[in-house]
Amino acid sequence: MSDEIQRGDFPELPDETDIAQWGFDSLMGHLIPECRLSWVGNIFVPGSACYAQYSRMYDAYDDFLNRSRNEAMNEDVETIIDALLDYGRIGAMEMFAYGRKYQRMQDGDGKGNRIIAQK
Repeated sequence: MSDEIQRGDFPELPDETDIAQWGFDSLMGHLIPECRLSWVGNIFVPGSACYAQYSRMYDAYDDFLNRSRNEAMNEDVETIIDALLDYGRIGAMEMFAYGRKYQRMQDGDGKGNRIIAQK
């Protein structure tokens, strides 16, 4: 697979939000290797900082479940974890949008004029 995305190659991706989601899913390891963007690494590979933190969180959650038999409390913990993961996804999508905006500002206004002055 080419590292360069061409819109015509992926007609099912109508806008940048879908490309950002594809990148996020690649980053998080949610896709099988053949479907990932080749230039986006999986941050949850064994030995990585994210893998260590996730393992730590999973172990703590498992310990919590073993100590707690309160079903409502367990659901609350699931809700908290899901919300924290959503925060990360939202932040990643925003950073993608900011990066695209910055790149457009660097590229200029289409007439060869840079929008951001170079230092």
